[in-house]
Amino acid sequence: MTTRVAIATVWFTSLAVMGGMDRSVSAAERLSIRLGPVQQSVKVSDLKHFATTGEVPPALRLYAPVLTSDIQVALNSYLPFDPAVSDDLVADLLQSSTGEKIFEALELAIPQSNPEKIETALKHASQNPNGLSVLGFMAAYPDDTLMVDASAAVTLTSQFNLPHWQRGLLNSVLERELTIESSLDRLPFDPTARGYARVQQETLTLHDPERDRAIPVDLYWSEWSSGPLVVISHGFAADRRFLHYLAEHLSSHGLAVAAIEHPSSNVAWLSSMALGVKGGGRLSDILPITEFLDRPRDISVLLDELERQNEGIEQEPNAQKPGQKADRDRPSFSLDEVTVIGHSLGGYTALALAGAEVNMAALRQFCGEHSVMELAPADWLQCRAVDLPEETIALRDTRVTQVIALNPVMARIFGESGLAKITVPTLITAASEDAVTPAVSQQLLPFTHFRNETRYLLTAIGATHLSMGDPSNLNPTLATSIMLRERSWSETEQMRALLQGLSLAFIKQQTPEADLYAPFLSPTYVQSWSNERIQLRLSSALPPKLEQWLRMAAWPMEQVVAATLPKKKSPSEERSLYAGVLRWLSNGVILMLFIPPTGLSLPSIRDMHKQWQRPRRSHRLNTKRK
Repeated sequence: MTTRVAIATVWFTSLAVMGGMDRSVSAAERLSIRLGPVQQSVKVSDLKHFATTGEVPPALRLYAPVLTSDIQVALNSYLPFDPAVSDDLVADLLQSSTGEKIFEALELAIPQSNPEKIETALKHASQNPNGLSVLGFMAAYPDDTLMVDASAAVTLTSQFNLPHWQRGLLNSVLERELTIESSLDRLPFDPTARGYARVQQETLTLHDPERDRAIPVDLYWSEWSSGPLVVISHGFAADRRFLHYLAEHLSSHGLAVAAIEHPSSNVAWLSSMALGVKGGGRLSDILPITEFLDRPRDISVLLDELERQNEGIEQEPNAQKPGQKADRDRPSFSLDEVTVIGHSLGGYTALALAGAEVNMAALRQFCGEHSVMELAPADWLQCRAVDLPEETIALRDTRVTQVIALNPVMARIFGESGLAKITVPTLITAASEDAVTPAVSQQLLPFTHFRNETRYLLTAIGATHLSMGDPSNLNPTLATSIMLRERSWSETEQMRALLQGLSLAFIKQQTPEADLYAPFLSPTYVQSWSNERIQLRLSSALPPKLEQWLRMAAWPMEQVVAATLPKKKSPSEERSLYAGVLRWLSNGVILMLFIPPTGLSLPSIRDMHKQWQRPRRSHRLNTKRK
């Protein structure tokens, strides 16, 4: 590759990742690109001509090998701004920690610039109705020639691509639109404090003979447990201990909790895949499509079994282990009003039980238009369901009367019509810096499709995907991971405290104590838990202006990312991708995210997998559906 082509590759790749084309901008300014001792000059208007028509002007023919249709698509993307508030948003963005880093990188990439010129160009470019673009920034820059250091632009590209800019802007928009001006009234007690009940815990493994499926469950209760049963469903590649602190808290306040483990999407399953114990070497094996049916059914099976125990049906001989508390010593579980709490894929599980219906037509349309490499992790998980034979899938269990979905996977698989089927009270959480289930597409916009009377959205501005997980179940190196950067557990401590109080107040709305706990379901109370790192907001509907901005913001980011990725994968590439994903899962998720109760050497992983296949305590179940 010649030096000139190398320079073009650097610059056009930077454009493709950082932003796009503003059709209303007309500029004849020049762009001077410097790479070491070599310097090239091109007209911004030539770049605009290519982006608009797809034709390569004579002055750019040397760069024709890198001026592909995908680059053209990327150049015609933009970052949406509302011109009415663009100056304020740019100021907010640049004053944030993200903005400071972007500003520093821009000064390096534009060596003859200064902060005033950069800010001026950003503010003027963001005034365009189509949004902010790189070419718009060039046209608005207050000098005749814009000098760009290509090596610094590479750094800028790698560290601050469009999704990064969009997250920084998203934080600013959310904080501006969701903040309320109100003082917190004096409250009678603190729902985040541990209750007075002594919590007891028991682990059992149910066996569903119809599916030949072993289902581990941790039960938490106290001597005076009453009110709705709470069932906790973990996310993909996690386990039943992911929200252990929350189960303990709710139980200490007199609620019975069952934390369930889904055997074909838990950490043990993914460990066995990484070790070659399971799977046939295909990417699709990582998450069996039957999990979309089996996860909700696991919970229905659990409720069936607890119902049988409530009715006094005798257990099989030798089911009780020596020294283990007998079933009759546990309290009866209230199964008419069950609250399901689910995180990530567990959020899908909870919503399916609450009445959300899988919309196969919409899912297949979305997944058919995108390759696996274009999808966010949450989208990839949902697209695994396209091969389910059913056209409409209803997994409703009428015993589930409330759900709390934490960073749920739900946008593509349910769609607007599927989410509109939910009628029970629902609490959804979204984290603005979630790289696994991106907040804009997975929670914020889908929340606008809910039609149930009682619904809440908890928005955690600055939080990440695992911010609400139990630190004792997660690896602290996630805070410094390059692959999946998470907030440190000390930074998210107040989020977990709020979740304890908010969940308790939400669940108590089904009890005679509803009025006592109602003040804790207020935007003022939730906002009072904010700090300089994470801002917390509660709302029952999105402001129209914010909803409009989110709709503008959702697709350009995906289009820019998609423009630089291959559309089709050959069988050999698919196998290579599968191996890469498994390495990422084993090194970046399983061995890094979750810390099982025992050591994580390879022999211990194999032993753990065998233990899941050998029930410690087996019940033969009637798998009737409600």
